[in-house]
Amino acid sequence: MSVLLDRTAETGAEEAVLSAVRDGLSGVLVLRGEAGIGKTALLSEICRQAVAMKFRVASNSRRRGADGTWEAGNSLFVTVNCWGRLVSGVGASLGKGSPVIVVGHIYTSEYEDRDGVRRSTLEMRATSVGPDLARCHARIEKTVSVGTDAASTPAVEGDAADAEAGDDAGPMTETGLPRSA
Repeated sequence: MSVLLDRTAETGAEEAVLSAVRDGLSGVLVLRGEAGIGKTALLSEICRQAVAMKFRVASNSRRRGADGTWEAGNSLFVTVNCWGRLVSGVGASLGKGSPVIVVGHIYTSEYEDRDGVRRSTLEMRATSVGPDLARCHARIEKTVSVGTDAASTPAVEGDAADAEAGDDAGPMTETGLPRSA
């Protein structure tokens, strides 16, 4: 978070508006004042926190029929909304068609279509998103905060510490999976 000195009231209003938007409500935040009082820094902080990503997830059910064949069941489509730090992790890790597990708060969103008919959709404000490890393999890369001291970060087996020791055949493969004996 950027340093915004003596901006408690402004950052409080900013957080209230962003929180309402994350909950599906609309809001307006007006920044005004003389040149040189920090409006640009406030606006930059708001934009950093307001980053959002939206994607759709389909959940399909199926069952085995009496003859042993699979029969398609109902499908459920949910629009997933991600905010803040979750956006960069989802954007860097998952793509279209990736099997995912999503945890969050579910709600309905109502709107009028082009013909004036009221409709509703099911949406989720995600708190966690990750790959479905029953359907894919993943390699974890922990994000490091800016300004983190490298000495306080624990070494991982098979990383640079092994390379310095001259261990060319470390315990991990290029895919991040343990080597077989």
